[in-house]
Amino acid sequence: MGLDTTHDAFHGGYGSYLILRESLMVAAGYRRTKEYPPTYEWDGDPDFDLPENKAIWDQARMGEIDEWPFDPVLFLWAHEDCDGIIRPVIAGQIADRIDELLPKLQDATMTFAPAWADSERGRTTSTMAIQFMSGLREASLAGEDVEFM
Repeated sequence: MGLDTTHDAFHGGYGSYLILRESLMVAAGYRRTKEYPPTYEWDGDPDFDLPENKAIWDQARMGEIDEWPFDPVLFLWAHEDCDGIIRPVIAGQIADRIDELLPKLQDATMTFAPAWADSERGRTTSTMAIQFMSGLREASLAGEDVEFM
């Protein structure tokens, strides 16, 4: 059992997807403020998780939203990890943000999951991020949703 998406963006266990999402968050400069439910802050300002943004956060859960006014990497944390869609415009924005974060991803992963940064392992957060970015970009260019199954 695990997560599969269309456009060959991701195929793997939920744990590996969680590691990928968290690595992208850390690479973007977010820090976890509490363990459960997981929340992130940017320099102590959780602007994306404030009560006035709950409606948009809830819409993002299944991807039924056409615009995301926050950092695109946050969409991955708001979005369900096993179901739903990512619309083409948001998929392109997330792909661009992953591309920006790739140089920082290995160091970010080393802070909490060093085994996933080890290139001898074969599948790393970097290889997962590149595959995910490619699938998101493919869907975005085709004007298609990325479906989570």
